[in-house]
Amino acid sequence: MSLINLFVAAKAAIARRRQTRRAYDELMALDDRSLADIGIHRTQIHGLVMSFEEAVQMARRASVLDEVHVKSRFLETAPVRANPDELLQVFVNLVTNAVQAMNGKGLLTVSTSQSNGTIRATIQDSGPGIDPSLLGKIFDPFFTTKDPGKGTGLGLHIVRDIVTRYGGKVTVESVPGQGSSFTVNLPAAR
Repeated sequence: MSLINLFVAAKAAIARRRQTRRAYDELMALDDRSLADIGIHRTQIHGLVMSFEEAVQMARRASVLDEVHVKSRFLETAPVRANPDELLQVFVNLVTNAVQAMNGKGLLTVSTSQSNGTIRATIQDSGPGIDPSLLGKIFDPFFTTKDPGKGTGLGLHIVRDIVTRYGGKVTVESVPGQGSSFTVNLPAAR
């Protein structure tokens, strides 16, 4: 590829990234009240386990779990107040990232728990783990450790934004060579 073609391709990629970011920012700027004014109600009382199970089933149907052993420990939890589609997006992103980190082979452990009004969902993989120097960047928009063209760098950023919007927090623990564990903490619905 010539230098001119490389420059043109890079310029086009930057323009696409800016356009994607602009559309994402506009979508996130819509609050529940604005959406309710036009008849869209995003949040509702919803069982977190249902979204989590659906995300794992979606991964199975997409055949991304062919050589991944899934160990699940779903304890029934109190519901959370959130948009079910957004919860599904959170779990699909986290399960997909875990499977990709393991290159489609390994152990994926998914679990739920509840303590002191907080609902927890944990996704743990047996992949290579995350370099400690990168842990502070993984939720930044457009940050990716994947090869060019393999990821947008928006998945974990979107996960964090959705979880934060519902009063929650997402945490990560990782040991190089031993895998990573992402935990979504959300307040139980009142």
